[in-house]
Amino acid sequence: MRVLVLLLLFASVSFGQSIADRVQTFEDAKRYTVKYDKFEDVTRVLVHLQATSYLSLTFRADNKTPEVFWYVSQKRGFFNKPALNMLIDGQLLTIQSGEIGTAALFPLSIKQLETLANAKTVEYQVLPFEGEVKDLQIFKNLLSLTKSQPPAPPK
Repeated sequence: MRVLVLLLLFASVSFGQSIADRVQTFEDAKRYTVKYDKFEDVTRVLVHLQATSYLSLTFRADNKTPEVFWYVSQKRGFFNKPALNMLIDGQLLTIQSGEIGTAALFPLSIKQLETLANAKTVEYQVLPFEGEVKDLQIFKNLLSLTKSQPPAPPK
């Protein structure tokens, strides 16, 4: 009986928290931005990787699977359907973007986010930009937000 009570208490704490509340539990919570768009009925969690790129996790009210995007912008020049090349523990993963413009959006699957969350090293390249993700905890944090459907948006 005690075990059942503890499980129910844990479930109510885990599933009853808003996305913003859950993000605030992250050690590096200040790096994250949580925005709710009442017109689109979506909640977005953004985390900056470097000056020109960030990860976005989007929860739509009508879709149980969150959407993950790696966003890259550049101030000079244009992208022409660029590719995001990542070396994840030495294994190459290439993700294409259909974007043409000063920004590119690369969709990631939850499975790819899991791979990133379990990685020991992640390096990336988008045209002239190359880098290494130093804080791999961000992938784990974003993945943790996908583990349960978020509650209804704030009123």
